[in-house]
Amino acid sequence: MCLSVYLGTNTPLDIPSKIAPGSLGIEVSAFTPPPLRRNHKFTYYVGRKGKGEKLECSCMLRERVDWTENGPIISVDDLYPADAPCPFETLRSYCASATAGGKYATIVCDDAGGVDIGSTEADYCTGELVRLEHIARGHLLFADASGGFPWRAMHVVNTVS
Repeated sequence: MCLSVYLGTNTPLDIPSKIAPGSLGIEVSAFTPPPLRRNHKFTYYVGRKGKGEKLECSCMLRERVDWTENGPIISVDDLYPADAPCPFETLRSYCASATAGGKYATIVCDDAGGVDIGSTEADYCTGELVRLEHIARGHLLFADASGGFPWRAMHVVNTVS
């Protein structure tokens, strides 16, 4: 399965009308992961814009750590064109909109492929706080030590607004 990333908010977000193929996009999610069901009114899916109408997986946000004799090497799935904005910057801008004015948002990730597989909130590691400025490449938000996909719920803290 592929990485799936969701953004839960209590205010609706403006969804861009046009997203360039290969870029990170956002759309209203057809599925709400368990950690977002209780405290969020709106659920969005964040994924790669392909050739079709629906967004693809969120693997462009996946980072891997390979341990070598010279220390760790962090790599990402290079699924977006070089001239496209960094997907982490795009995700950070979505989160900045969601948290403006003291509001809160939660990022949830799993490998369920955007569908309900019968998971519960207990299947996710919850409670992690992520500062808005730490939504960046190299901060390993979507990395897992075992090489799989983490199931996490991360609460975004905006210290700027």
